[in-house]
Amino acid sequence: MKNSLVTRNVVHSFLMIIINFVTAAVIYFTVSYHTITSIYIPIVTQRYTTIVQQHYAQYHNFTTLTDTITLNYHQFAGEAFKPPRVSDAQGNLLYPYDPTHTPIILTDYPYRSTVYLRDGGFVYLLPSDSFRDYPPMDQYPNEFLLVFCSMTILAILFNVITMYIITMRMLQPLVKLTQLSTISLANPQHFTTQLGANTVSEFTQLAHALDERDNEIMRQVQLQRQLNADISHELRNPLNVINGYIEAMRDGVLPATPNRLAIVHTEIQMLYKLINDLRTLSLAEVDQLMSTLSETPLDSLLSEAYESLAPLCVEKNIAFAYTGNIPNTIVSVDKMQLLAALYNIIDNAIRHTAINGAITINATTTADSACIAISDNGTGIAPNDIAHLFERFNRGSNPIGTGSGLGLAIVHTIITGHRGTITIDSTLGIGTTVTIILPLHSATFNY
Repeated sequence: MKNSLVTRNVVHSFLMIIINFVTAAVIYFTVSYHTITSIYIPIVTQRYTTIVQQHYAQYHNFTTLTDTITLNYHQFAGEAFKPPRVSDAQGNLLYPYDPTHTPIILTDYPYRSTVYLRDGGFVYLLPSDSFRDYPPMDQYPNEFLLVFCSMTILAILFNVITMYIITMRMLQPLVKLTQLSTISLANPQHFTTQLGANTVSEFTQLAHALDERDNEIMRQVQLQRQLNADISHELRNPLNVINGYIEAMRDGVLPATPNRLAIVHTEIQMLYKLINDLRTLSLAEVDQLMSTLSETPLDSLLSEAYESLAPLCVEKNIAFAYTGNIPNTIVSVDKMQLLAALYNIIDNAIRHTAINGAITINATTTADSACIAISDNGTGIAPNDIAHLFERFNRGSNPIGTGSGLGLAIVHTIITGHRGTITIDSTLGIGTTVTIILPLHSATFNY
């Protein structure tokens, strides 16, 4: 970014040099042309009108007009005025002498002047408007200096206005950013105000980055608010059930049967799981989720997860299978945490798979990694929800059960902590496949 800004400033400076050079040239030629047309041509016209009239009065012809003009030209040589051409009414040159006698086009001389003679005739003076036919700048009169200064002031004003416009366009996003920085973080306008694009690419990138940051903060704030509402809801429901049963049994309205006590126990377990998930996530956020790595056979770890959750599949008549030929595959993992992640994924698959459905666990290996794929033919996930599944507090657009939306966030934290990756592919109404890839080589555990 720094090099790009320096390059752009160099280019702008170079352009301003060119603009100033062009402006100076325009001023020079404009002032020079003004001086020639308004000062020198009238001087030349007046001077040689008198010379031509005196010559004709003396000789009554223009045969020796060339000699007369040449003689007078040498007298005025210090002023470097080139004598004007002289022609008759038909455009035949009388001065300078033209041996071809080719008429000239009088309309080519916009500053021609008519010289009236004593006998009623007339000729034309045709002064030149070329810069080369007049004195250099150091011989220009004071009027030239006045016009030159006026044009210079206009050029300076033009440059100042141009630089001001360019500078303000470059600084516009910074000004807006400065104004935004004065808004309190507690004010929602701080995050909803968008900086937008700018002609300077670096400022555009900065504006987009800040806009994306603010959008992400606003989304996280909304998720946090949703979490608070979800947590209060999840806490209130089991507490209401527990409180209702205990009060009814205390007052003798309902007897304390094993079935009712089991309901109370289930609600307590739900509260315990919610609180435990919140604690796990909080520890992960501050990098204090303590873990112990150990060399673990992957086959035995997957078999344990399969055996633990198979009874849940039997209850729903779900075909549950584990396939994989990886007897010698060793991974360095925190066994309890990785099991917790697998339990969460498989439990989600069971909850979202209908009766008589199917769930499979498949494991394969490559030279440096192990791949675990957990597939089901359940309800699937909406396309708009897939990108946000691992976000904390996200429960999707059509959640099933009473989860708080923390499970997959914890799973993602555990897998990435093992330097692994987790992806989800799903088609709504067809099924879902969760793929976990873990490195086989020794790796440092990192949350």
